Amino acid sequence: MKLKNYKDYIFVIFKSYDSILFLRDLKVGIFLLLVSFILPSVGFLGLVSLISTIIFANFLNFKEYLKEGFYLYNSLLVGMGVGYYFDITLTTIFMSVMLGMLTFLLSFSLNKVFSTYYVPILSFPFALVSMIFYLASLKYTTLLSNILEREPLFNITINNELLSNFFKSLGTIFFLPYNIVGLIFFIILLIYSRILAFLSFLGFVLGVYIHSIFIGFYPSLNSVYNFNYILIAMAIGGVFLIANIRSYILAIVGVILSIGLIDSMEVFFTVYNLPVYTVPFNVIVILFLMLLYWSGYKYVNRDIKKTPEESLSYYLTNKLRFGGSDIKIYLPFYGKWSVYQEFDDKWTHKGPWKYAYDFVIKRNGKSYRNDGLFVTDYYCFGEDIYAPVSGYIVSMRNDLVDNFIGNVDKENNWGNYVIIKSDLGYYVEISHLMQYSILFKVGDYVKVGTKIAKCGNSGYSPEPHIHIQVQKYQLLGSETIPFKFVNYIQDDELKFYSLPKVDQEIENLLIDENLKLRLNFILDDVLKFEDEDKNLYEFKVMLD
Repeated sequence: MKLKNYKDYIFVIFKSYDSILFLRDLKVGIFLLLVSFILPSVGFLGLVSLISTIIFANFLNFKEYLKEGFYLYNSLLVGMGVGYYFDITLTTIFMSVMLGMLTFLLSFSLNKVFSTYYVPILSFPFALVSMIFYLASLKYTTLLSNILEREPLFNITINNELLSNFFKSLGTIFFLPYNIVGLIFFIILLIYSRILAFLSFLGFVLGVYIHSIFIGFYPSLNSVYNFNYILIAMAIGGVFLIANIRSYILAIVGVILSIGLIDSMEVFFTVYNLPVYTVPFNVIVILFLMLLYWSGYKYVNRDIKKTPEESLSYYLTNKLRFGGSDIKIYLPFYGKWSVYQEFDDKWTHKGPWKYAYDFVIKRNGKSYRNDGLFVTDYYCFGEDIYAPVSGYIVSMRNDLVDNFIGNVDKENNWGNYVIIKSDLGYYVEISHLMQYSILFKVGDYVKVGTKIAKCGNSGYSPEPHIHIQVQKYQLLGSETIPFKFVNYIQDDELKFYSLPKVDQEIENLLIDENLKLRLNFILDDVLKFEDEDKNLYEFKVMLD
C-alpha cells in the first residue's frame, strides 16, 4: 500500500485503532477512535501521538512503513497512556508528540531485531516507552494528574461481579477501565469474531480463578493487570496460531504461565512505582511464538487474515487445495532426473540431515556414459541448476575443485554450495556445485526458476549429483526440516506437493510462454468467441 493522498493517511489512522483488538476493519477503527474520547484526555492525546508519528515518519521518508500496524498502534497506546494519567495541557501535548516519535524509532529498531527470529514486536515498544515516561514524570511537577477525578465515571451497574470486572479489564486495554467500554468492545468482538470473543472471556476467567488460589478471589478479580490474560488468550489461541483445540490449550498454558510473571513484575516494579502495563503479555506471547516457529509447529499462522475465522478458513482451504502450510519448493533442474537418495535414506541422509534429496541423471539405468572414469562421463555434470525458491543468497562457496571419480573431499563435505533465504523465511541449500559456476554473489536476490549454477562433483561426492535440503538456519550444515516439491511429472502423471522415491525419474514443468501470454488478461479487454453453430459470445475482463 502506497500512501498517495490524504485518504491513505486517514486509513492508517483508523487501522491503528482496530489493530489493538487484533481486528482489521475500517468501520471498527472509526468506532474505536470515537469510543476513546469517552475519556477526552485519552482519546485526544492518543490521537495527537498517532498523528505526530505519521508526520515524523513522512519527514523521514518512511511512509511505506506506516502500512505495518505495529509502527503506529504502539505510538497510539503511548499517547493514550499519557492521557490516562494526566490532563490535557500544552506540556502533555508536547510529551505525547515526543513520545510518539520515540516509540516509532524504537518500533522500527526492535522490528529489525525481532523479525530476524520471525516474531512480532506486539506492544513491546509501547510498554518500554511508557515506563520511561512514567519514571521521568515523577520529577515533572508541572504535570497535572486527573486519575482521581474521573475514576468512577462511565461505569454501569452489572450484578455479576465477574462479568463487570471482565468488561472493565477489556476496556483497560484502551486505558478506559470502565465496564461499559468493555461491554462495547465485547459486542464488537462478537460481531466480527466469536473466536476472539470466546478467547477473551476464557483467558480472563481462567487467569482470575487460578490466580485466586494464591491470593484469594476478590484481590484476583480486581487486579488491574487482568487484561494481560485477555490479550494472551486471543493472541495465542486465535491470532498468531490457527484456531483449534491445540491452540486453545496453548493459550490456556500461556495464561497460567503469565500469572506468576505478572505478580513478580508487579512486586519488582512497585519498588520504582512503575505500572506493569503489557510486559507480561509481550513476554509470554513472544516466547511461545519463537519456540513454535523455530520448532516447525504446523499451526503457526503464517498469513494472518482479518479475523481468526478467516485465517482458519484460509488454512483449511489451502491445506485441501495446495498441500497445507508445509514448506514447498520447486525442483532445482529441468529435464529428467532420478532420485539417488530421499528422506532418511541409507547413506548420508541421517539424523539432523535426514530431510534432503540427491538427484542424478540416468540413461538406460546408468548415470554415466562409457566407463564412468571421468566427471565428464556423467550425464548430470555441468547441467544447469535453478533457484527452487525466490529469495536472497545469504551464503555460498565457489572455489573448490571437482573431485576425481571415487575421491571425496572430507574436509569440505558440502563442496561448492548456495544457501538461499526464501521470502517465507526458511533456508534452502544446494550442494556439490561445479567450481566457479555460481552466477550470483551473497546479497543478490534470485527469483524461482533463475539459473544460478551448474551441477558438479565438489565436496563429499563420489560422483556428480545435486543435493538439496531445507534448513532452519543460515549456517552451513544446519538441521534440516521437512519439505515437499510443488509439482513435477512422474510417469506422465502430474504430481502436486509430493515427494518421489529412490530411483524414480521425475522432471520439472516447463512454462509455456505463449500460453502464459494468452492467459494474461488485461482489464477491460473484450474477448469474442464463436462456437461450431456460429453463435457469438462476448466476454469482458473485469475486477471481481
